[in-house]
Amino acid sequence: NPRLLKSGVHGQEFYREMWNTVLSGRVWQNDIVNRRKDGTFYNEELTITPVRDAAGVITHFLAIAQDITLRKRAEELQRESQERFRLLFAGNPLPMWVYDLETLRFLEVNDAAVDHYGYSRDEFLKLCLTDIRPPDDVPALEKNLAQARPDLEKSGPWRHQLKDGRIIYVDITSH
Repeated sequence: NPRLLKSGVHGQEFYREMWNTVLSGRVWQNDIVNRRKDGTFYNEELTITPVRDAAGVITHFLAIAQDITLRKRAEELQRESQERFRLLFAGNPLPMWVYDLETLRFLEVNDAAVDHYGYSRDEFLKLCLTDIRPPDDVPALEKNLAQARPDLEKSGPWRHQLKDGRIIYVDITSH
């Protein structure tokens, strides 16, 4: 009869579902918050497998547990970082975008870019950086991109072409 130190995080229904699963002869697997003997909490990936005898009667349970606290914390930090980026990026009043260095395709654009350039988000994400430049400016763009450095770089003025065909002049800050 395996005993789990219940953390108090999961309700009775959680444990009832776990026991119903293993007592019916099926494998149960889930991430849980467990409690150590000293009372501290930790995240655990737990798999419980019923073991049957020759007659098919469940005689034992094989439990395999792995402490995944560090992985869960890293995932949470990554989510928080992505949310901070999203808030800074999406809420920025200046047009901003992220593009693929190899294909020059837009990967993400903020609302200000959508509003300023006249493309919908879906339209923007089907474009390349070269699509918002007048054709005779593309060679200079390609030359500039070939010389790009990994640090913050300011350049301009550049000519950009809006969806309606108008040309605007912009100063670019890239990183």
